[in-house]
Amino acid sequence: MANGITIPKTDVGAATGQSTKTTPAAKRDVTSKDEFLQLLVHQLQNQDPLDPMKSEEFAVQLAQFSSLEQLVSINQKLDGGVGGSGEASVGTMASFLGQRVSLDGKEPVEMVAGSGPELAVDLPVGVRSARVDLLDADGKVVGSQVLENLTDGKQVIPLQGINVPNGSYEARVKAVDGIGRFVDVPSRQTGIVEGFLLEPTPALLIGGGRQIPMEKVVEVTQA
Repeated sequence: MANGITIPKTDVGAATGQSTKTTPAAKRDVTSKDEFLQLLVHQLQNQDPLDPMKSEEFAVQLAQFSSLEQLVSINQKLDGGVGGSGEASVGTMASFLGQRVSLDGKEPVEMVAGSGPELAVDLPVGVRSARVDLLDADGKVVGSQVLENLTDGKQVIPLQGINVPNGSYEARVKAVDGIGRFVDVPSRQTGIVEGFLLEPTPALLIGGGRQIPMEKVVEVTQA
């Protein structure tokens, strides 16, 4: 299982604690690139000469801002229909490489040879166990995957070892919380972008070549 920092399209600054939501100029709390660099220079000029900033701290700050800039750019492309004009380019699509993307929770999962995509979930405090049920078109549970030795919080669950015919299914996740109650846990398909296609329609490749149309991506996450 792997953890990620969720960066919703409406708040891509969550990774560094800086909101990028649109606000009036007089009240905005967003730091631009130039402002960030000015603050960093000011910090260096006014640091204690007996206790200067360590190079590691300086590198971490630059890396955080670089990551934030990249995620802001990606989410702007999502909002603008891939690049703002509705047309995909190699540069635009390449900016998604290495990032984790998530789909709407209502998207069906595609199962092949008992395996399927990863699911992003947020498990309740004190979680004891969880189960992923796969439902067919009639709403009948046709296969399940039991999950144990879990920790609470955001998790990525790979669907594997579920004995169902190849096809599309609805995935539902249920967990047993710290006081023994069954809790429905919302889930979203997710995966790290490994490649992309420009034609016939722009699509991202995740999970060993699974194609995800750009319009179905609702969230970008730091891998």
